[in-house]
Amino acid sequence: MKRSFTVVAVAALGFASCAPPTAITVDVYTEVDCASDAEVSLTVAPDLASLAARAPSSTTRGCVAPGRAGNVVIAPADDREKPLAFAIATRVDEGSIEECLTSPLPAGCIVARRQLRFSPNQELPMRVDLRLACQGIECPSEQTCVKGACVAAEVEPSRCVGGCDEGTLPPLSCGPAETHLIGTVEGTSSMQLVDTPSGPVAAWRIVQPDKSSTIHLQQLTVGGAPKSSPAAPISAGQADNYFFLLGYDGSSQVLVYQDVLTMMFQKVDLQGDVLAGPISPTSMYRQQLREMPWNGTRFAFWVSSVSAIEFSVATMDPSGVLGPAHVISQATALGNVAWNGTSFGASWRGADGNCYVTLVSADGTSSEPEKLVAPSCSSPHLSGHPQGWNYVYEVGGRIEYVQLDGQGDTTMPPVVVSPQSMSMFQVPRSVSLTTGKTWVIFAEELNQYREMYAALLEGGDVVRPAARWPGDALVLGGNDYAIAARADRVHIAYVGYPTGMTSDAYSTVLCDGSAP
Repeated sequence: MKRSFTVVAVAALGFASCAPPTAITVDVYTEVDCASDAEVSLTVAPDLASLAARAPSSTTRGCVAPGRAGNVVIAPADDREKPLAFAIATRVDEGSIEECLTSPLPAGCIVARRQLRFSPNQELPMRVDLRLACQGIECPSEQTCVKGACVAAEVEPSRCVGGCDEGTLPPLSCGPAETHLIGTVEGTSSMQLVDTPSGPVAAWRIVQPDKSSTIHLQQLTVGGAPKSSPAAPISAGQADNYFFLLGYDGSSQVLVYQDVLTMMFQKVDLQGDVLAGPISPTSMYRQQLREMPWNGTRFAFWVSSVSAIEFSVATMDPSGVLGPAHVISQATALGNVAWNGTSFGASWRGADGNCYVTLVSADGTSSEPEKLVAPSCSSPHLSGHPQGWNYVYEVGGRIEYVQLDGQGDTTMPPVVVSPQSMSMFQVPRSVSLTTGKTWVIFAEELNQYREMYAALLEGGDVVRPAARWPGDALVLGGNDYAIAARADRVHIAYVGYPTGMTSDAYSTVLCDGSAP
């Protein structure tokens, strides 16, 4: 029979037989499968910053009811207005629960933090949810994860009418978009960006005059600044161009790149150390841009024949073994590949000048016939969400957006998201947030560079018209920027020169409160 948590008296961090009138009753709910008998811990400290140094005060296993891990009463041993911080943690793997308050956060951990004061002679009921969307999401010590996003962890009891839950936590403020220098780029490069539980990771490839090349990794904070020292350069062979792909398989960064005519695969950590490879998955194909999404078991990306006259969508397992390649015989210009939780989707432009989408099964073994999305367009880009797909493209110098359902059929007329002007706008990208909103990022073509714009949509409607971000962002080319969603915000990494004529790597973060 499963047991609930032990009652805790805060001052002594010991056990009490009953709750005094001044207390907090915490009900813990979990999305982790009860059959896994996962351990759940409670750690108590005077403040949030002290939690990492404390051992768990109490633990339990499994569930007392479906979706409910149990409850615990936390009571002060002396001062009835004592400040309190606590963390509830669980993990979905076999690691120690005590590691879940350390940094970097293990990928299998789910952690929820709270900070508040006791209210004298009152018992405050509080619900804490351990959500799978927060698995491996590391938040700063003063924050907690809610539905995949980091929010402030401090609870104001006056907001708890009838009880406290995650809905009473104040959202993080999001000020104007800021630009951060994240690395040095020697000449032209392409940019890749992928989100990981411990933060986004940006990567770029530098090609020397003798065609030798290196790939550079930099982990970023939630705010887009460098989180640590850059990784050591990773040798990436001889290159005729700077194209490469970056993915994350749940435990390590995965790189796919060309060494002359040979496609190469390797796994690396954030220090640049090689964990596996490099190996060649095939000699039949060359990888193409732009993204390489992961669905939990497989990657997917565009490839071409060595002669680059035929394009296909291929999938690959985490050891670098390719699955069947799905030939898109009419494709003449490639968009990207995305994942929506059910299937992979590929955007592309055909020989007829129209834009299409092709869906590929999650296991990579089958594909659906292509579907027309928009006539006479270019630069298509696809992003997934649980209900279907976002699709953006350029037509006549303007950027348009449409929604597709899960089968790839359009569900609305196109919406123009670029400013109404004589300017030429290009290279759009889109990404969905956990809030249900969608950012559309694109560029205005100038002489030797592009100025960047962003628009925010909800339900197919533009809720924040397109505006430049930040005021001095200049991107060198269409392959020189990448975007990745992280909960309620979008990270953008790009190669450009915001503060002068030196080409370097930068990042920017946008969220609902940003002012591009």
